[in-house]
Amino acid sequence: MNNSYDTQKEKYLQRLDVKTCENMLYKIVFGGTNCSRFESEQIVEKVKEVFLLNEHSDLEMLKPGRMKKLLISSKESAGKKLKECSYTYALITFDGGEEDVEVYKKDVMDALRRHRISRVCDEAMQQKGLFKQEDLAFLFCCDVRTIRRDIAYFKKDGFNIPTRGQQKDIGPTISHREQAIRHFMDSKEPLEIARQIKHTLKAVERYVNIFSRVVFLYTKKFNPLQISFTVGISYSLSITCINLYKEYKNKAEYKERLIEVENRVLPFFEAIDSLKKTLRNERRTK
Repeated sequence: MNNSYDTQKEKYLQRLDVKTCENMLYKIVFGGTNCSRFESEQIVEKVKEVFLLNEHSDLEMLKPGRMKKLLISSKESAGKKLKECSYTYALITFDGGEEDVEVYKKDVMDALRRHRISRVCDEAMQQKGLFKQEDLAFLFCCDVRTIRRDIAYFKKDGFNIPTRGQQKDIGPTISHREQAIRHFMDSKEPLEIARQIKHTLKAVERYVNIFSRVVFLYTKKFNPLQISFTVGISYSLSITCINLYKEYKNKAEYKERLIEVENRVLPFFEAIDSLKKTLRNERRTK
């Protein structure tokens, strides 16, 4: 039975790998040029970097797997009746593509559901919205008791999933994104952080890279709105990252780590500047 299940799972994972935007672009590059497989893969990665294909950019908003949800506003007081509350839209990632496939490869479907629950609740909270447990049960096609068990699974390890009920009982908590950044500032490496907060390595590296880009631009006198536009993230996320930077910048023990944070993104912005200069020179030539 196990062998049969493992075989079916492997075949399904192979089919999933084919149905991604990255794989489509790779096939176009590899099939339409004389580039090698390695060169084609590198071109795809550079395209993703240059066009800022991250979790909050306009292009990413159109990516398959994302959806808009109407959720109760996080500004509403705990005792207020739902019918009297104001609501807000939040853009969430139901299907995280490669990131979710990595979770599915390593574990069973329960782990994938928990991973997705954590992500959509974090994204909603970042956009001033909150899921109710009933909302999550409907979204993930399961019973509310299953959602409660999943929330308890995180809570036993010290992590609170930001739902309406959780905020009502114990108040606001930090997101997994903020936890990842704080662990990184404490000199932990992404792989260790991923294990500790029960997220994928890819997700943790994305959190750290976004924080690094925000810090770099903020030290170059960009304001939060400019940072939001340049990095391709929400305004509230840029504020969160800036506040974290302000918290650490005057503490001597974090001085070296902050220098490392800024240096992480130097190659990225240098590549962007080089591309801009090339494009300007081409226009002048024409």
